[in-house]
Amino acid sequence: MNAVVTGGAGFIGSHLVDALVERGDGVTVIDNLSTGDLRNIGGHIDSGAIRFVREDLLGEGWQDLFRDADRIYHIAADPDVRASAGNPARIYAQNVTATVRVLEAMRKAGTREIVFTSTSTVYGEAETIPTPEKYPGMEPISI
Repeated sequence: MNAVVTGGAGFIGSHLVDALVERGDGVTVIDNLSTGDLRNIGGHIDSGAIRFVREDLLGEGWQDLFRDADRIYHIAADPDVRASAGNPARIYAQNVTATVRVLEAMRKAGTREIVFTSTSTVYGEAETIPTPEKYPGMEPISI
C-alpha cells in the first residue's frame, strides 16, 4: 500500500509513519514543520524508507503526491487551542481550509481512502488525568 501522511513529522504522525514503514508500506510525508520535528522521522529519511516533502497544505506543489496514494492519513493540524482565540482566521485556515484542500486533491487524484484524526479537545475537560478510555460522559462536544 502507498500512503501519504500529512503532518507526519509531528508526535502522532511520526509514530504512524513508524508503523507504516514497519508494515512495509510506501510512505510519503508532507509536513511544513511548523509544529513537527524532522528528527522524528530522520532515520526513515536517511534510510530511504520514506519520501519527505516540506510543504504547507495551504500552498501549492503537493497535490500531485496523491496520484499514487492508496490512502491518505491526514494528521496535519495546528493543535494550539489558545492561538485560536488570538488568531481564529489562521487556525481556521490551518485546520479547516487545509482539510478541504486535502479532500479536493484526493478527488482530483482519485484517491478514495482517508484516515482523519482529531484531538482530545473535542471531548471537553476531563476531571481525571490521565483519562481512561471508559471515562464516563466523554461524548464529543465539537469537531
